[in-house]
Amino acid sequence: MGGAVSERPFASRGWWIWVGNISYVPVIGGFVYVAIVLDAWSRRVVGYALSRSIDVRLTLAALGAAVTGRKPAPGCVHHSDRGSPNMPPRLTAMSSQPKG
Repeated sequence: MGGAVSERPFASRGWWIWVGNISYVPVIGGFVYVAIVLDAWSRRVVGYALSRSIDVRLTLAALGAAVTGRKPAPGCVHHSDRGSPNMPPRLTAMSSQPKG
């Protein structure tokens, strides 16, 4: 892991580092994609979303569910295996908005 995640010690308590991933789940008639956001310390799912298509809306829905449900502390870092160079502009703008 690089960037903001490697620049700070591993979270010694929850809600400081979130990690995300996308996978697929077989269902009758095909499959669906699932985007999951995990708290790195507790390994608990803090947000998820399902979709028949893999696109930025899926990622934003999972991260939005995590932010809405858990109200992360300032400084919380979200890391995904796609990396920040591939982060869509809408997600970058969402991550820099003040929480209130």
